[in-house]
Amino acid sequence: MEIILFLLGIIQMGFCWFNLTISSIKYHKTRNKIFLILIIGFIIVLVNAVSILIISFFNYFVSKFEFVINMSYQIFGITGMGTFFLTYIFLELLYFERLQVFTLIFMSSLFSGYLFTTFLPISYEFYFDPQLGMYYFQYTGFVKIIMFAFVISVFTYFLIILWKIKRLAKDRVQIRALRFFMTGLVVTVFGLIFFTFINHREWVIIFNSLGLFLLGISFYQHPNLVFLNPNDLYYLTITNKDGITIYSKEFHEGFLNINEDLLSGALSALSSVFMDLLQSSEYFDHIKMNNRTILFQNFKNLLVVLIVRRSSYLLNQILISFSHVISEKYQHQLEHWTGNMMDFEEIDLILKDYLPFINLGED
Repeated sequence: MEIILFLLGIIQMGFCWFNLTISSIKYHKTRNKIFLILIIGFIIVLVNAVSILIISFFNYFVSKFEFVINMSYQIFGITGMGTFFLTYIFLELLYFERLQVFTLIFMSSLFSGYLFTTFLPISYEFYFDPQLGMYYFQYTGFVKIIMFAFVISVFTYFLIILWKIKRLAKDRVQIRALRFFMTGLVVTVFGLIFFTFINHREWVIIFNSLGLFLLGISFYQHPNLVFLNPNDLYYLTITNKDGITIYSKEFHEGFLNINEDLLSGALSALSSVFMDLLQSSEYFDHIKMNNRTILFQNFKNLLVVLIVRRSSYLLNQILISFSHVISEKYQHQLEHWTGNMMDFEEIDLILKDYLPFINLGED
């Protein structure tokens, strides 16, 4: 069995390196901070895989290193819980503008309680089975209750957020990827529940590895899934420093009932007025109304404005990354304006790279 666990650890490690590479490339390309959360998450899973290798190797080949095996079991449990905590943060930022205070306090309290109690000698049993010639590790009742509460709470929250996102999803590929994502979470949760209550490591690793593989399918088949936008977008406009529209995109048919040049000019003027009114050199980045949010990204040579139904941290990061690319790519054309709109015809392709699962929205 230890050999099987060792092989599963190798597979999990390979999966982590693959996704770490994709996430790192995407982060360096876009500077989207959401990728940092993914990178940290995959590093934690990688450490989890290393702990599996250490447990299986020392238990099978070098069974006298009791301290190493004990610590590896602890690391295995902590990284498993840590992965769930990072996934909670990822999903929260996928849907909201910032972490919600109540859920953050609740999840942090459970995770901190687990970390505080997990190393106490009364919190676990660690013993040697003379018949099998191997060490076994199992948490005691109190820690099991904390772990179970944490796993169930985070899992329930996962389902709520994913269901909200899935309900708004329109693209066929996006919906299929979400199904893989939800299935992977369910399978992984079963693995953590096994680890909480049942002392069968092989099933824990099998469930975790299968769950991570399913999560990975939705990621490495469609890496831009991390750009998943659960919010209905309405209108995007880009103007130069003189307020002239160089690009506009209406995502919601019938949304715009006025001249787009007039709207772009008004938004550009609004940005300048607010800066003068607030007497600040800092650009403001959003205006909220009842069922509309206007996001601004203001640069020396252009203004990018996105009108949405509701915003999120992920959407803000996408707009920031997209705006930086436009500002850098068309710096010369913007500074030496000729009036030729053909200079900006590739913006559509750039936008598609940042919002591949765009929702057209329906009122």
